[in-house]
Amino acid sequence: MAARKPRLVLLLSRAQRALSRAVARRTQDQLGVSGAQMGALFFVAGHPGCVQGDVGRELGINKAAASKLVSRMVEAGIVERRSAADDGRALALHVTPRGQAAADAGRPLVRSLNDELTSGFTAADMETVARFLTAVADRFEDPHD
Repeated sequence: MAARKPRLVLLLSRAQRALSRAVARRTQDQLGVSGAQMGALFFVAGHPGCVQGDVGRELGINKAAASKLVSRMVEAGIVERRSAADDGRALALHVTPRGQAAADAGRPLVRSLNDELTSGFTAADMETVARFLTAVADRFEDPHD
């Protein structure tokens, strides 16, 4: 009897849900921001003056989701919108002092999560996992989002 192939769609879906819940719980409990906000906050902190569309592309979310996410971040006081220097019609995103403090506190939290994820696996194992996950994202990402 042939060995059954791993049910990758199910496994990826379960892993994504479990990890998303864990990240959300820890970032909310420890930093007062959601997991999605933390990812966006890291991006904006590293790219001052970026626009909402840049955040959406980085996180792989559509325009409406990016708009809602950024609006919640503005309401939370962790980013602010300012007129872009090169285009007065565009709104550039900048991290507030509160947002910078959350981003700074979030880095060790994310390192800890990454350490948990990789525990028990070799560097070669993790290179394969990273290559696989990148390929999945590249193959199935919707170019219209």
